[in-house]
Amino acid sequence: MLALPVSAEPELYFGEVETLEDGYIVSLIVKDVENLGSCDAIIKFTKSGVEVTGVTSGDGNALTVQTSDIDNTECAVTVTAWDVSTAHSGDVVICNIVYTGSDSNPFEVTSAELFDYDSYDKIQHTGKNDIDRSTATKAGDEQDDIAKSTEIPGFGLLTGLSVMLIAVRLLREDK
Repeated sequence: MLALPVSAEPELYFGEVETLEDGYIVSLIVKDVENLGSCDAIIKFTKSGVEVTGVTSGDGNALTVQTSDIDNTECAVTVTAWDVSTAHSGDVVICNIVYTGSDSNPFEVTSAELFDYDSYDKIQHTGKNDIDRSTATKAGDEQDDIAKSTEIPGFGLLTGLSVMLIAVRLLREDK
């Protein structure tokens, strides 16, 4: 049986934009990480009427935001998040960004460093600037969720399907 290579490098991305009563919220997440202890990130955003009103810690498997500097004049947010009591693995929320002015994601990570909980070594990652910019959805709005579920997000899904088909073919040839 032939094993297919799997990327072991964690990926930094933004989650779906959610609508709040007075604005929007989006999470910065790292996917497929092992033993994450801390993160420092600089996030820039487009100026087109966007104003960041807060940075918070996520729920569940999340680091705790220790410091954040919001500079709406320079269109930048600097975040430091960590957890001193436990390492985090899997999909980990770095922070939530609360903002007004746009129902789509105006953010771009210009710099991010992830650090191992035990060794303090840097964890290599991808996804710094090629992050999906999803449009806000209202919680409980099933029509938007159904419409999004029928969309093909592009290269990532097609590549995954291709790899799966190749694996099935190779497994059949092995028999």
